[in-house]
Amino acid sequence: MRKIYAVLISLIITTGVFAQAPEKMSYQAVVRNSSNQLVVSKAVGMRISILQNSDSGTEVYAETQTPTTNTNGLVTIEIGSGTVVSGAFSSINWSVGTYFIKTEIDPAGGNSYSITGVSQLLSVPFALHAKKADSYTETDPFFSSHPANALTSADMQNWNAAYSWGNHTALYKPIAYVPAWGDVTNNPFNIASPANNQMLKYNSAAAKWENWTPDFITAEVDGSVTNEIQTLTLNTNQLSISGTGGNSVTFTNWDTDKTDDVTLTSPTSGDMLYYTGTNWTSIPKGTEGQVLTMGASGNPVWKNAIQIPPSVTKAATFNTATSPVTAILNASVNANNLPTIVTFEYGTTISYGNSITAVQSPVSSGSATNVSINLTSLTPGTAYHFRVKTQNALGVSYGEDMTFQLLGLGLPWAGGFIFYLDASGMHGLVAATADQSIGAPWGCNATEISGADGTVVGAGNQNTIDIENGCTTAGTAADICANLVEATYDDWFLPSIDELQLMYTNLRAQNIGGFGLVNYWSSTEKDASNGWKILFSTNSKGYSTKSNGYYIRAARAF
Repeated sequence: MRKIYAVLISLIITTGVFAQAPEKMSYQAVVRNSSNQLVVSKAVGMRISILQNSDSGTEVYAETQTPTTNTNGLVTIEIGSGTVVSGAFSSINWSVGTYFIKTEIDPAGGNSYSITGVSQLLSVPFALHAKKADSYTETDPFFSSHPANALTSADMQNWNAAYSWGNHTALYKPIAYVPAWGDVTNNPFNIASPANNQMLKYNSAAAKWENWTPDFITAEVDGSVTNEIQTLTLNTNQLSISGTGGNSVTFTNWDTDKTDDVTLTSPTSGDMLYYTGTNWTSIPKGTEGQVLTMGASGNPVWKNAIQIPPSVTKAATFNTATSPVTAILNASVNANNLPTIVTFEYGTTISYGNSITAVQSPVSSGSATNVSINLTSLTPGTAYHFRVKTQNALGVSYGEDMTFQLLGLGLPWAGGFIFYLDASGMHGLVAATADQSIGAPWGCNATEISGADGTVVGAGNQNTIDIENGCTTAGTAADICANLVEATYDDWFLPSIDELQLMYTNLRAQNIGGFGLVNYWSSTEKDASNGWKILFSTNSKGYSTKSNGYYIRAARAF
């Protein structure tokens, strides 16, 4: 079931100081609903904007995020790390003008923003503003005229490299210095008997250059420049040349896996391939509006772009005309004009474990259709989970999880034991779990109490009010019930004669509630001197003088 929240925003803005500007700004918000309760552990959609000069000024940057509130209703984000809508966070010049943060929130986690707040940044984020200093250009004429102004980064690197050599003094010689042969590195060598077009080859083993005569033709020797031309031929898997003296080369098929061999017959633009488990097969392109989905065989197929049937689970109702009371599960389904199977899943946990088909299934309407089932064989007093499931050719969808608890006569509930349920199955009367007195008088003997003669179910509370108003004697049966506080409840009353009869039938006769085999007062007055009572040992209804002391058992409505 969707809920709509009114959200109150509390802002906490912090900026950190880093060696380098982080291009982000921390932001926290506390989210509350219209009852001033925290919205906890829930994803919310946020749009954050930086406005310049006023709370309605130019938007220089905007982004969106979808954070989740913690158990205290707090969301924490970093402005600058979200999905950018406009602008660049790193390009904001914090030194120019004033800035405001505008937040827009969708409590449902989407982008339908319903809550808006604007707060001024009263201090410029220090690290972001300081970053501007790394690109400052000096304009002082003394600075530009100094010799050091000509130094470059390359000059600094060369100096550092040269300085690491150590003392340079020994490297310099007089201008008239002539080096000895041994002082020369990579010194030249003599070539023995060089000939015209002589070639050299370096011998790494001997660490020297040597004369070299190639072992292949380096010049034309037979007077023809065409007789060396060959024709290269490939016959199936054999490669050969046309001239004599050559060799043929046979190639082996190293790839024996035929599953990666793809053969397409007349492919067209938009065709695609899929693997069937044994070979690759093409699937022709679909038509406009179709969607590619997985078919029943497990292979991709084109389908019309119709939505999977939306399903909405509704609250359970109860049928009190049956005994025991049964539950009716309800939902709404839009089948999108496709035959749709509708079932309900239910159980004592969100794993469900039981499934039953809706009475109206299958449905095929193009609008919302109400569906339901009547559940029997449930255990009264047990909490149940349920949801609706719909399935058609396009897929499966589920409604949200909902719960219900089936009430029943004799169950402990609302401070006592249920002895009456109304037609809704959700409301009724309970008797206190123990007697409130074993010898209290009805009270005010020989005084008729106006209005205290109600007999039907629902009259007990008003009878008790009338007795309290017309009889000021403390300690009477009605007075004890009216002042009872039991199981945190303080709205107890002395039951009417018909309510007392149901206590006997639905509790005492079922050995529930620990009733005695004695007389119990009702709140129904017979006349000025007598009140109605029931003897629980024999279920005998009668009246007795108001001064007699009998047992009393309080009741309350829920």
